[in-house]
Amino acid sequence: MNQQNKHIVGTNEHKTANASAPTPRSTIDSNIDVQQLVNNHAGTGREIPTGRPLGTPGSKENISTNKVIGHFYDMKTETFVPTTNFTIRYSKTGVHIVPSRPSL
Repeated sequence: MNQQNKHIVGTNEHKTANASAPTPRSTIDSNIDVQQLVNNHAGTGREIPTGRPLGTPGSKENISTNKVIGHFYDMKTETFVPTTNFTIRYSKTGVHIVPSRPSL
Protein backbone atom coordinates (compact mmCIF):
# COMPACT_ATOMS: atom_id res chain seq x y z
CA MET A 1 0.00 0.00 0.00
CA ASN A 2 1.30 3.44 -0.90
CA GLN A 3 1.99 5.18 2.42
CA GLN A 4 1.48 8.68 1.00
CA ASN A 5 -1.89 7.91 -0.54
CA LYS A 6 -3.29 6.99 2.88
CA HIS A 7 -3.38 10.75 3.54
CA ILE A 8 -4.84 11.86 0.20
CA VAL A 9 -8.64 11.99 0.13
CA GLY A 10 -10.22 10.13 -2.77
CA THR A 11 -7.52 7.48 -3.20
CA ASN A 12 -8.28 3.80 -2.68
CA GLU A 13 -5.50 3.66 -0.08
CA HIS A 14 -7.17 6.45 1.91
CA LYS A 15 -10.52 4.65 1.84
CA THR A 16 -8.95 1.32 2.86
CA ALA A 17 -6.79 2.84 5.60
CA ASN A 18 -9.70 4.76 7.13
CA ALA A 19 -12.04 1.77 6.96
CA SER A 20 -9.69 -0.22 9.20
CA ALA A 21 -8.47 2.60 11.47
CA PRO A 22 -10.03 3.43 14.85
CA THR A 23 -9.62 7.16 14.09
CA PRO A 24 -9.60 9.05 10.78
CA ARG A 25 -6.23 9.84 9.21
CA SER A 26 -5.00 13.39 8.86
CA THR A 27 -5.27 14.54 5.25
CA ILE A 28 -3.17 16.46 2.74
CA ASP A 29 -4.97 19.09 0.67
CA SER A 30 -5.38 18.15 -3.00
CA ASN A 31 -3.60 21.30 -4.21
CA ILE A 32 -0.38 20.40 -2.37
CA ASP A 33 2.62 19.06 -4.31
CA VAL A 34 3.99 16.53 -1.82
CA GLN A 35 7.23 15.97 -3.73
CA GLN A 36 7.91 19.72 -3.78
CA LEU A 37 7.38 19.90 0.00
CA VAL A 38 9.88 17.08 0.50
CA ASN A 39 12.38 18.63 -1.93
CA ASN A 40 12.13 22.05 -0.24
CA HIS A 41 12.10 20.94 3.40
CA ALA A 42 13.89 17.59 3.84
CA GLY A 43 16.74 18.01 6.30
CA THR A 44 15.59 21.43 7.51
CA GLY A 45 13.17 20.44 10.28
CA ARG A 46 13.37 19.42 13.91
CA GLU A 47 14.58 15.84 14.16
CA ILE A 48 12.37 13.44 16.11
CA PRO A 49 14.68 11.19 18.15
CA THR A 50 14.45 7.63 16.80
CA GLY A 51 18.01 6.44 17.29
CA ARG A 52 18.57 6.59 13.53
CA PRO A 53 20.43 9.27 11.57
CA LEU A 54 18.12 11.76 9.89
CA GLY A 55 17.36 10.77 6.32
CA THR A 56 17.79 7.05 6.93
CA PRO A 57 14.98 4.48 7.13
CA GLY A 58 13.02 4.87 10.36
CA SER A 59 13.99 8.50 10.94
CA LYS A 60 11.52 11.39 11.13
CA GLU A 61 11.53 15.17 11.26
CA ASN A 62 8.91 17.83 12.01
CA ILE A 63 8.49 20.72 9.59
CA SER A 64 6.61 24.01 10.07
CA THR A 65 5.59 26.11 7.07
CA ASN A 66 3.58 29.29 6.59
CA LYS A 67 1.01 27.64 4.29
CA VAL A 68 -1.82 25.27 5.18
CA ILE A 69 -0.84 21.86 3.77
CA GLY A 70 -3.73 19.80 5.07
CA HIS A 71 -5.90 18.91 8.03
CA PHE A 72 -4.85 17.27 11.29
CA TYR A 73 -7.36 15.02 13.03
CA ASP A 74 -7.60 16.14 16.67
CA MET A 75 -8.69 13.15 18.75
CA LYS A 76 -9.69 15.34 21.71
CA THR A 77 -12.21 17.39 19.75
CA GLU A 78 -12.87 14.70 17.11
CA THR A 79 -12.53 17.31 14.37
CA PHE A 80 -10.16 18.09 11.51
CA VAL A 81 -8.20 21.33 11.95
CA PRO A 82 -6.11 23.12 9.30
CA THR A 83 -2.37 22.72 9.80
CA THR A 84 0.82 24.21 8.41
CA ASN A 85 2.91 21.48 10.03
CA PHE A 86 3.91 18.04 8.82
CA THR A 87 6.26 15.17 9.56
CA ILE A 88 8.59 13.68 6.97
CA ARG A 89 8.93 9.94 7.55
CA TYR A 90 11.87 8.20 5.92
CA SER A 91 11.72 4.52 4.92
CA LYS A 92 13.62 1.97 2.83
CA THR A 93 11.32 2.71 -0.10
CA GLY A 94 11.37 6.52 0.10
CA VAL A 95 9.62 9.17 2.16
CA HIS A 96 6.11 10.30 2.86
CA ILE A 97 4.62 13.21 4.74
CA VAL A 98 1.93 13.24 7.40
CA PRO A 99 0.09 16.39 8.50
CA SER A 100 0.88 17.08 12.17
CA ARG A 101 -0.64 19.02 15.05
CA PRO A 102 -0.92 22.76 14.34
CA SER A 103 1.22 25.17 16.35
CA LEU A 104 -0.54 26.92 19.19
